[in-house]
Amino acid sequence: MGTTDLLLLGTTFAGTLGFASILRAALAGRQEHEPPRLDARGLLLFVPLVALFAMRAGEGLLVPMLGALAVYQLAMLSKVLHTPRSLRIVLVLGAAAVLHHYGVSIDSFRVPFTTITMPLGWASLPITAGWLLLCAVLFGRAATIPSVCYGVAALSGVTFYLVALMVPWAVGEPARLLALIVAGVSLAQLPAAGQISQLPSQPSGYAIGFLIGALAVVGALKHTAALAAVLPMLVISVPLFGATYTYVSALRGMRIGQRRQHLHELLLDQGYSARQVFGVLMGLSAYLCLLGLLMVSLIAQPVWLKALVLVGGLMFGPLVFFVILRCLRRPDMAFAEGEPLEVEMFNVRLHPLSMEAALERAEGFIREGGPHMIVTSDTSAIVRAQEDEELRTIINEADLATMDGQGVVLCARLLNFPVSNRVPGVDMMEQLCEICARLGRPVALLGAAPGVADEAARVLEARYPGLRVTYRHHGYFAPEDEPQIVAEIQRAEPAALFVAMGIPKQEKWIRAHIDELQVPVCMGVGGSLDVVAGKVKRAPAWMQRWGLEWLYRTMLEPRRLPRLAALPRLFMMTLRKAVFSPGSHDVGVGPADAPESK
Repeated sequence: MGTTDLLLLGTTFAGTLGFASILRAALAGRQEHEPPRLDARGLLLFVPLVALFAMRAGEGLLVPMLGALAVYQLAMLSKVLHTPRSLRIVLVLGAAAVLHHYGVSIDSFRVPFTTITMPLGWASLPITAGWLLLCAVLFGRAATIPSVCYGVAALSGVTFYLVALMVPWAVGEPARLLALIVAGVSLAQLPAAGQISQLPSQPSGYAIGFLIGALAVVGALKHTAALAAVLPMLVISVPLFGATYTYVSALRGMRIGQRRQHLHELLLDQGYSARQVFGVLMGLSAYLCLLGLLMVSLIAQPVWLKALVLVGGLMFGPLVFFVILRCLRRPDMAFAEGEPLEVEMFNVRLHPLSMEAALERAEGFIREGGPHMIVTSDTSAIVRAQEDEELRTIINEADLATMDGQGVVLCARLLNFPVSNRVPGVDMMEQLCEICARLGRPVALLGAAPGVADEAARVLEARYPGLRVTYRHHGYFAPEDEPQIVAEIQRAEPAALFVAMGIPKQEKWIRAHIDELQVPVCMGVGGSLDVVAGKVKRAPAWMQRWGLEWLYRTMLEPRRLPRLAALPRLFMMTLRKAVFSPGSHDVGVGPADAPESK
């Protein structure tokens, strides 16, 4: 980056940032009950324009800047006067015609996979105007979250600048400097990234989109390089996809003149935060810009290689970001967490409740009396249930089936279920012990190796004052001992029975004896007694927060490695449903009453 480039970028960024601060301070001084009516962001384009006049820049830079300012002013006037959107489109086309007159035009067309170049002649004007209108409208639609609009614009400017450094013979100095202006103006408006502005920002969105369209013409489309059309389309692909997604998905019921929500508006309605939406869309935009730079670096390579890279990149990247988006936890869930909702995931019924909601239901079971069964469903349980019909029936008929494993939670989110967080079995067991201590009700422990249940009982009684563990027994007993064990549990009259025999043995044992036991809460807890007794060290807190306990346990106990095969299998099952059969999920979300235990 030369001295001129640094000077222009620094002046544009610093001046825009300072001007933006003044505007924000002025707007903040208004009465809070009086919503701002004007979009002042477009005024920031005056900063680089003044810098260009000071540098005595030529028409190649001044004309696109003046055109963008004209679009902003005309769009603002249209919005203030409440004119139809069709007039705004006419105004943008008029500004595009002026730019075409001053040489900002698409003049020729190169036939794909050949060296034949065809002049556009009279078609140059409508094609140039159509391109500039497309960019203006797309960025105007993306301006519902201004940071999305300006984030994509900043990435566009940086991308075109890097292209100018990679192939200066094809881009030229005006495009390089204009790219710096776009990057500087846009970057200066990103301190509040991901925040929804109260300002109506469509006019400034139109202006920045128009400017990016002009940059694409000056920097790529005006020339006949093989990648001339590919690079600009990759740069604007995120706002293009975002604006057209809902039109395509709702095409059957769409009416002429009806405004459909932009993709990021739909995501906000689905409970994602503005910061999450901004982060994912910016990540996807950055990926596509990098793909464009990669294509430019391959400009001298065979056509088949470039086509393979482009198609592969377009197939892989959006899929990855789709998975990332779906796996994010949505802060604004679509249901009340205390409400007993259920989802059906691969013919297995689950309750996507938070820990608090699950404990509230479990406490209700204890107060209600009578037998109830809680199943903590991790990845292996869901996968096993696909072949084990008995286990599947047990989970489906349980009074509460929580999502224990992080893999289950992520796959449920990938299927677009409103899932809060995982409910770890060991944490739920300990919280239930605290509830029983508060209610003055005893608990019983069954399972694990000899001596583990006794040690776990001592730990729990010390940890939760008032708790009484009135029965404990290891899990290494013969079938003929079961009647005696059931009778002893009955005499102990616990409010909760925790069975630690591993999936699916513990669930099947509970299901076989639940009517005899008459315990208000029966719950399989796997290796939780070993953890409580200190026989197995639990993962660090940060690994628990990130759902990586399974990795920690596997590192300590390599013999658990075969169990991990369930995770990729469940993920592939989910991906197949979410991506390739989006309309045929064997799932449902809705209120449900827990069935009576059999």
